[in-house]
Amino acid sequence: MRVVIVRGPSGCGKSTFIGSRPELRDAHIVSTDHFWLRREEAGIIYDFDKTRIHEAHANCRRRFVKALYDGEHRLIVVDNNLHKIWMLLEYVEIAVLAAAEVHIVQFVPGTLAQIKTCALRGKAPAGDIYRWCGEFETWTRAEGPRYAQVSCETKMVEHNGEVIVNKVPAELTDGRSDTVRAVASLDEIIVPRKPLVT
Repeated sequence: MRVVIVRGPSGCGKSTFIGSRPELRDAHIVSTDHFWLRREEAGIIYDFDKTRIHEAHANCRRRFVKALYDGEHRLIVVDNNLHKIWMLLEYVEIAVLAAAEVHIVQFVPGTLAQIKTCALRGKAPAGDIYRWCGEFETWTRAEGPRYAQVSCETKMVEHNGEVIVNKVPAELTDGRSDTVRAVASLDEIIVPRKPLVT
């Protein structure tokens, strides 16, 4: 069984990426977006409510565990913000315990232009998206040998077709040290492993 965790702030292109990859076509998708969808007479609407964010994440985790252990799915894709490493580790550890191969695809918002792109495209309020971008922690080799079997690829959020790596401006990190740091080369943060799906 394989688990692909696609993480990044709202509006970074997670769902677009998942929908564009033929190898993910038959995957079972577990997304926090599903929690916010509501059917009305006018159709399906996205009804984000920040007071229920913990409930949405708990719901996504529960559906992920169920998908892992019901034995019906060979490929499970998680589509979630997971801007903090501890949030990501919850999914990684559950998948490793289930003896699944784990692959992480993370969309890193590295520049102000990329963050603004997320805020414009995202379904959550722009203020929350700016905060999540400022707090985004990148999975790196530093996560240690405990997760040596976890592969990872890092993509920068695209803005006007360009991929730029830069620091997050201090005003978007509320004076905290920026967790979305400048990267000298993608080698620093990409763990080259197996292809996405074999």
